[in-house]
Parts: sequence; C-alpha cells; structure tokens
Amino acid sequence: LARRLIVHLHSCAPKSGSAEEWDASFRAVVASIHETANEVFRAVIESWQSSAGMTTPIPSKANISDEPSRTQPDSLGIPGWRGLPAGVETMVQLLGLLRQYVATPTPTPVLLRIGLVSDLLTRIFSVTVPRAEDTFGWQAVELYNQQVSKQERETLFTLLPRIHIAAMDVLLGLVRRLGSASIPLCSQFLDQLLWIFDSERNDLLLRASAYSGLAEILKVVGPSMGLSSLNQLEDVVECCAKDAVISNSILTE
Repeated sequence: LARRLIVHLHSCAPKSGSAEEWDASFRAVVASIHETANEVFRAVIESWQSSAGMTTPIPSKANISDEPSRTQPDSLGIPGWRGLPAGVETMVQLLGLLRQYVATPTPTPVLLRIGLVSDLLTRIFSVTVPRAEDTFGWQAVELYNQQVSKQERETLFTLLPRIHIAAMDVLLGLVRRLGSASIPLCSQFLDQLLWIFDSERNDLLLRASAYSGLAEILKVVGPSMGLSSLNQLEDVVECCAKDAVISNSILTE
C-alpha cells in the first residue's frame, strides 16, 4: 500500500505537471537502485556497461576495510544504511517500488522509460553466483575485487538470489504490462534468466520466480523460438517437473 501511495503521489501535482512528476520520481528510483548497487556489488568486478549513461564504479585501489554503507540519503531521499544485509534489503525494497511503478495504471499518459529499466536489469542479472571452477586461479582475479574481504563476497553470493528474485518481478511486471510489445525485452533477457537459473537453482524461491518469469516470456516469444533455443529450456523444464512432483507429494500427504 505504501508503494502504491508513492506511485500515485504525482496525481497531487497540477494536471499539466503530473506526468513530469511521475517521470522524475521514476528516474529517481532507478538512480537510487544504481547508487545502492554501487556499494552492494563492490566485491565483484562488473562486466556491465551502461547503455543509458550510468557510470560504472571503478574498483578502489585502496584497502577497503569497512563494510558497505551509505552515510547520507540518496537521490530518492532514502536514509543511510550500514552493512551488506541492510544494503541488499534496501535494494530489494527499491526494486519492489520500481515494479509498482511499472504495474500501476496512471490516470494520464506517462513516459515509461523502458531503456532505463532494461539497463538496470542487465546490470543486476550480469552479477551471478559463480560456478565452482571460477572461484580459483586467474578466473577469481578477473571476477572479484581483491580489495574486498572474502567474507563479504561470500555474503553477497548468499544474498544475491533475493536481489535476482526482485529483479525478475520487475521484468515480469514489464512483460505483463507491455504484452506483445515486450518481444525485444523477452529476447534480450531470456538467456540471462537461463544463466541465473543454472547458477542459482539451489534456491527454491529463485526457481519459483524463474518459472513464473519464463512462463510469461514464452507466452510472448515461444511461438517464434527455434529448436536450438527450446533445447536450452530442457533443464528448467526438468527442474520444474521435479518441483511439481515434490509439491504434489507434500500436498497429498
């Protein structure tokens, strides 16, 4: 309810300025998520390059001994926080607010900046829990910020599925809102969702979110997919079938 209230606050502006108020607050939410991600993702070296003019943080060469935090309110006015769990929670809540913006109808036409959302989701989906073979040797040097402690990095990978679930909800809201107009988005994020599913499938809630997201995406682009693309979904379908059998067994007991 609080999120819906924030989304509808633009309706209090003069009629001619409500769309501008909505757009300004929408962009502020996206900017706030990026600002939070700069701290939350500091343990990894991001491969993401913004297509919307956002700057990629450069890993500090100084020794980082303190925990990630924000001491001042961000561009949205969210108060400061301290510690990686608090940062992840802030990021998850902001993604929930962004999904509310996407899903909530407005009384007047507004400019839905899909490019900003797509750029943000690309950044979030590009950070994944590494495979076992990538955690040693030269691969680790390429993937991780060596100035950040191993404990913080492992904590990030433990909490990362929560962020991905919230980001999938934003994507799901976009697909449902745009319908067939979301074909470019679906084509863009299908492979990323499959990659995340492969690396984080041990998380039950992430699997459930991936099933919902992929089901909506397939409604849009499924008829146009080739056989090779469908083969990539084989592991997802197999896991979904196993989860369905287990759920049905629990219900019948």
